Amino acid sequence: MILVALGEIEMNFFNLISCCIAIISWLVFVAVYWKSQQIKRNAVYINAELVPELVRVIPFFREFIIKVVVAYFDPQTGKTTLYKGSTTGYWRQYQTLKNGEKILVRVVYDAKNPSNYQVLLREALIKIW
Repeated sequence: MILVALGEIEMNFFNLISCCIAIISWLVFVAVYWKSQQIKRNAVYINAELVPELVRVIPFFREFIIKVVVAYFDPQTGKTTLYKGSTTGYWRQYQTLKNGEKILVRVVYDAKNPSNYQVLLREALIKIW
């Protein structure tokens, strides 16, 4: 009797943890989707230059997660803005980004909220290859 009750408690705890993970995952998806929809409504596209010294790679199964920083110099204000982005890619793509040649990466941001942006790194990798 005690073992059955203990088994039910463990199963309920497991179900509770599983439901919490599912709800949190769903909330993260909704937040990311909402941000991307905001960007689409008030989209501003700029071409920023990749900073080769700030390209990092993280092994991820067969591919790699490539993290970059791109810099945009606004001639009107005289300010340089840094944008961080990431995507998955292969080792040769990472080496190409790390070479030091001038690579332009498009950045799209929300005109009403410039801190809400996306670095279109996948698009740049396709153009390079």
